[in-house]
Amino acid sequence: RRLAHHLRARHDADCLARGLEVWDTPDIVTWDELIERMFALDRQAGRLEGRWLPASASQLLWARIVRDDPERSPLVSPSGVARAAFQSWRRLHDYCLPIETLAAADSPETEAFARWCSQYLAVLASRDWVDGPQAQSQVHGIAAAPGLEILGFDRLTPLQEALLARWAATGLEVRRVPSEATP
Repeated sequence: RRLAHHLRARHDADCLARGLEVWDTPDIVTWDELIERMFALDRQAGRLEGRWLPASASQLLWARIVRDDPERSPLVSPSGVARAAFQSWRRLHDYCLPIETLAAADSPETEAFARWCSQYLAVLASRDWVDGPQAQSQVHGIAAAPGLEILGFDRLTPLQEALLARWAATGLEVRRVPSEATP
């Protein structure tokens, strides 16, 4: 969000320096905002179904699942574990790891996370919700036509790389601006 604000301010300063009195405001969003917007546009166009589950609501759902788990140790902080589970859910998707890999659990923590993932997926399915990590593999590039400029990333996750490649293959112009080197 700070980078988006900085880029808007830099664009405004450049326009003022060129002597412009009026200019278009650039549409600058974070990655999560882009995915949410693309999902909403795809849903309006009838390309996707389901209702968007905001990250804040997703975190509350994870907290409820962890808190209500009868197998959770009473010594564990449910809110801290729920935050970690939510982040692990995101990472599982970011690195394109199939949820089935959790079935070969070799630790109580992995078993618990696998159990929570199953419960989380069941709630999403029963309420027809789609969260951000799931939406990334579903959204279409047509909603971003004519193109996107991606900047401010040190490194993209495999899911982001795959999504951008899929969009580029459909004809969407995806331009990547390398991060500025910092001392």
